[in-house]
Amino acid sequence: MQESEASIYVVGGLPRTGKTTVAERLAHDLRIGSMETDHIRVLFKPTPTSKIRTDSGEDIKVVTKKLRPRLESLVEWLANGNIDFVLNGECIDPRMIAASPYQARIRSCFMGLNDPDGAFARIREVADPSDWANQKSDEELRRILEKYAARSQALAKTCMKLTLPYVDASADFTMAQEWVYETLTQGS
Repeated sequence: MQESEASIYVVGGLPRTGKTTVAERLAHDLRIGSMETDHIRVLFKPTPTSKIRTDSGEDIKVVTKKLRPRLESLVEWLANGNIDFVLNGECIDPRMIAASPYQARIRSCFMGLNDPDGAFARIREVADPSDWANQKSDEELRRILEKYAARSQALAKTCMKLTLPYVDASADFTMAQEWVYETLTQGS
């Protein structure tokens, strides 16, 4: 039996890092399907919108743990079906990628916001007026970004330990997105 050539592209990490932008570009350029983990979350927790707001107070560690078996099943289905696909979201645990029996088919990269001040300036500069981040006061957004920085630093350490690619998107958003895109498409 011949080994599958399909690739599963995974863009994980914190909100506001550009995961969806990179994932949409990958899906478009490679002409393959894609899905955000938010859509999977909605299947198991109905909400009035198709996306779950990051500032909703959900404990992301709990959500990630609950979603892991479902994401593992999705990765298995994609790998066994020989389906090229892009999966992105903040609920993707790098330990799941490292432990996957399909790791050879998975191209992953994780994105964070290690510097809350750099992230704050960038978000205020580029966020759409209807974006949840622009609905927050400066103080509220800074508090959220402080939490994101702590989570990003932990994510960076986990990625380093597992030898998975990680990039800080705090200061140069465009460069970080380009680096992730190039990292994931290298050799394809």
